[in-house]
Amino acid sequence: MAAGRLTISVLFTFFVIYSVIPGSHFFSWHPTLMTLGYGFFMYQAILMFSSWALFPDLTKPKRVTFHWVLQLLALTCIAAGVSVAFYNKVALGKQHFVSWHAKLGLVTNVCAFSAALGGIVAKYSNKIRFAPPLTLKTGHATVGCIVYSLAVVTMLLGLNTEYFNGVANKTYGTPLWKTVMSAPLILLGSTILQVVQSYSSRYRKR
Repeated sequence: MAAGRLTISVLFTFFVIYSVIPGSHFFSWHPTLMTLGYGFFMYQAILMFSSWALFPDLTKPKRVTFHWVLQLLALTCIAAGVSVAFYNKVALGKQHFVSWHAKLGLVTNVCAFSAALGGIVAKYSNKIRFAPPLTLKTGHATVGCIVYSLAVVTMLLGLNTEYFNGVANKTYGTPLWKTVMSAPLILLGSTILQVVQSYSSRYRKR
């Protein structure tokens, strides 16, 4: 199961990167970095707490460490990807946040960094008195699901832009890359399932 989800994540990331050819032009780094951030690093970070994780036999403290390291890598890629898009707009003299992809992307990125701050609170929940640790951790996981849902919709909108239509059709042809568009939905479904299973079992044990 873990290998299957890893394969989907890797293939989707490879598909996008191979389509845009990083370095072929400045903007190519935007989809490259954003896909690495959301499609690979963040997805793997979320799965660290499930039986589908890359290393399912790790102790809980080590899973937490891997989770925040992967999230840090994800947020670094995301910040760099946003910077590329911003400077590209400036260089071309175009308006910012005009398309639905850009607008929803802005909301998603703000929520992602906010969720990361919530993760810090959840990590040290045993030292925080205003709410039970399980409540804080459940809240963080729920917000994480919402963020990843937004990310998937944003990625799908990005795959349907004129820019990506052009590079993907040129590289693969329409039938193949349209099929690959189902990958983000599979990633989202497994993410939600993992969070629901994990925290429902914790509440049943209370």
